[in-house]
Amino acid sequence: MGSVKTGMLRLGSDDYRWSIYRLPTWTRGRSTPGHALLGLAILVQLPEPNRRQLILEFDIDPARHGDMPHHQRFRVHDARLLESI
Repeated sequence: MGSVKTGMLRLGSDDYRWSIYRLPTWTRGRSTPGHALLGLAILVQLPEPNRRQLILEFDIDPARHGDMPHHQRFRVHDARLLESI
């Protein structure tokens, strides 16, 4: 993914548009004490107007680069997105 924030994929005869929905971040949870690490989230939609959306979340390694997920580079290859869809 690198610096690309959007793209198109073809699965069979269907085209899908994807975009970054949320970058990895720390959040303070209400149900659990302390902070929780939320991974990279990708929004997948059909190109034509449709009310259905798919959000794919990919975990990150919290041990890598300490506790600064925003310093990590995240790459989700097209094959992994297609497999997840």
